[in-house]
Amino acid sequence: MKKKSTAQFAFFNLRVLIGLFLAVPGVSLLPLNEFAAGTAPKGCGFLVGSGLTCGWPMNSWSAQLASNTVQYTFSVSQPAANDFALFETHDPWGSTFIKDAITSNGHTYTEFTPADLATVNFSDYRVVILNWDDTFLNEFITPYTAAIPALEAYAGAGSVVWVQAAIQGNPGDNFPMPFGGQGLGAHFSDSDNVVDPASPMMIDIPNPMHGGNSVSHVSYTGLPGPAHTVVINPSNNQTVLYDLQVGGNCGGAVPCANKDFNGDCKSDILWQNNSTGQRVISLMNGTTFQSIVSLGTVDPSWSIAGSGDFNGDGKADILWQNNSTGLRVISLMNGTTFQSIVSLGTVDPSWSIRNY
Repeated sequence: MKKKSTAQFAFFNLRVLIGLFLAVPGVSLLPLNEFAAGTAPKGCGFLVGSGLTCGWPMNSWSAQLASNTVQYTFSVSQPAANDFALFETHDPWGSTFIKDAITSNGHTYTEFTPADLATVNFSDYRVVILNWDDTFLNEFITPYTAAIPALEAYAGAGSVVWVQAAIQGNPGDNFPMPFGGQGLGAHFSDSDNVVDPASPMMIDIPNPMHGGNSVSHVSYTGLPGPAHTVVINPSNNQTVLYDLQVGGNCGGAVPCANKDFNGDCKSDILWQNNSTGQRVISLMNGTTFQSIVSLGTVDPSWSIAGSGDFNGDGKADILWQNNSTGLRVISLMNGTTFQSIVSLGTVDPSWSIRNY
């Protein structure tokens, strides 16, 4: 029902090393260029996940947050026949902040129930909003979970999904998120910290965010590496508002993907010891060393030529070349975890990869 409104490498034995890795003679440093997170360019898919109580009328910032997010999601969306598809069971806490934000910014929406997720053609809309604020898990979880593959395909093709999910319920009322991670129900917080005040969603939003009751009902864990955290619950340091650029390379480099191995959107450093063959990743916080992940010891005839996201999953992979045989391969990675190998074939050793 709807209402219309205007070959795997044996040498990879990955483990976390304890203690500081110090540079020693024979170790070469591979500089990695930083790719900063930013607004998704046109043609890129986008996901917003929020556990903030955007629909709670006692918050001083609810209308502003709704307006900011409406404008942000619309600005990074692709043209479609209609503007917003809004899925909800009722007006959360009796408020209409999201509906009002859509119309006051000159857009239109069509309202649907969760059951309509099975039949609506998402591509008819620029933005799909799943408004689960003030809603119990059993009221939406079955059709929502079934629709996640279609929502991922829709966003992956360049459109925008906004999951607004300050749900009602008890601890353990958890739900999956598109592209990975889950929302943890009943993670109530009466004050949340804005960690990215430059986000377009945070224009004129106070920091910290206080509310008439709970600022947020849900925290998120297990999010994919490129997920960009905007607001956290300071009691557990978990994300309560994030965005995620999706859809392969989106016509350019995926934010954070090419040189970031732990999903914090900060460049990390690949090292190799030319004498022993040991290879490690220094996980960095800007220019500050955080920790070391070992890639094990590899025959010194193999050298790391660089890194990049070669399979469009938003995660950095490693490019290798054998200086004796000329064999070139890509190690596809899941963060710092080895996944598989793709061979690029053998090239005369007089040729060396240098653009990574």
